[in-house]
Amino acid sequence: MIRSVSMVVVSLILLGGVRFAPVCAQPALVATTNDYGGTMGIPRWKVGISSADPAALWLVFGKASDNFVKSADAGRTWDATDPDALTISSWLDFHVALWQDEQDRLHVVHPAYTDALGFHVSYRRVVPPGETVEQISSPQTLRSRLPSAPSASVVALGSDVFVFTRCGASASENIRYFLSRDGGRTWPTSGYVDQLAYNVRIGAIVHAGQPTLVVWIQELPPSGLSQYRYYRWDGSRFFRPPDSVIAEDRDLRFFSFNVVDSSTLHLVFSNSEGQLDHRWKDWDNGVGTWTRGVVADLGGTTLNHLSAYPHLTVHGADLYCIWSPLIESPSTRSTVWAKWNRTSRTWSAAQPLTASTDNCKQSNAPRFVPGRSASIPVVWTEGTAAPYRVYASTIPVVPQSGPPTRQAVDRKVMAFEEGRSGEAEVLEDSQKYEDGRQ
Repeated sequence: MIRSVSMVVVSLILLGGVRFAPVCAQPALVATTNDYGGTMGIPRWKVGISSADPAALWLVFGKASDNFVKSADAGRTWDATDPDALTISSWLDFHVALWQDEQDRLHVVHPAYTDALGFHVSYRRVVPPGETVEQISSPQTLRSRLPSAPSASVVALGSDVFVFTRCGASASENIRYFLSRDGGRTWPTSGYVDQLAYNVRIGAIVHAGQPTLVVWIQELPPSGLSQYRYYRWDGSRFFRPPDSVIAEDRDLRFFSFNVVDSSTLHLVFSNSEGQLDHRWKDWDNGVGTWTRGVVADLGGTTLNHLSAYPHLTVHGADLYCIWSPLIESPSTRSTVWAKWNRTSRTWSAAQPLTASTDNCKQSNAPRFVPGRSASIPVVWTEGTAAPYRVYASTIPVVPQSGPPTRQAVDRKVMAFEEGRSGEAEVLEDSQKYEDGRQ
């Protein structure tokens, strides 16, 4: 007993010689853009979904202007802002990243360039309902005069907001963090996650209650293999737990990650064997080994086969992978999805998200979709030349009505600590979660 808070378009496509089931709902055209990777999801999220109303969605994507839009009808139309699209930044590119916090505030970071600041990293915060320019904070520059175009990732936990940055192969820039203790209003603290004189790719998430950075590092000596590893915040610094090395492979950086039930970290990446490789592990205080599985075979080991752009999203307590397999030529790709079965530790057969094969790639979805939602919204970019088209569709799912997930309990505890929820509610949900585990 828990006694305290503390305690259908019917269409078949031929894919690698296998025919798949009918595709999902008819895709909706969101926008056009000259950015070929406008919705890129490796390793970042660009889609937000309201915790109060799963039909309300936000999308930020690479485009010169009008690059922030909202849907009020689960992605069928994208004109719920006033005007129909807002601009986060001029000439926003595909490196823009979004984090949605527990109060549905959207934290947005992106690279930028001006004559006055040179290459720099910019941060903006969008408060709900996220429909007007007045609900978007003024840009804040976190680091300027960088030697080349930077990239950034962002994560928020309570009132703490962390922005992580990387730039080129410079140990003085890889990898920095900036910390706000007041929800992104001021940024008095900064430091290093690590200092690596290698090309890296970075993405952030909350794992087992702490901000965590997942990093791909290119061609580490002496093996020359690239490495996936993670760093964890201990309240004052970032460190590498004993199990921090997740996987090693050759020079590939098509990857995504997510967390299920608060403490199980999942990583999916294109490996040199021509597979979507899956690694996962529960936190377990940073000890133990990573389990390996395979999401799907990619049909070959050429770069065109391996450029599958995997993206992970979580619905309630269920993990989904979305990717863009090669069909014939490099420009004929579709977008498919599969669901993870945690009992059998296997993935379902791939299902098509769209009937189009016009170079569909760069899929993106919310980091977490509430379990009561009947669908998972997904966006992607397609086309072989500008203007490229951004489309949206949904993966149909069964709403989950079982006990609350660990993430839901953690959110309720945080709400209690911030005075937004009562102790009785926390205790009730905590007990339901414990009962559901027995």
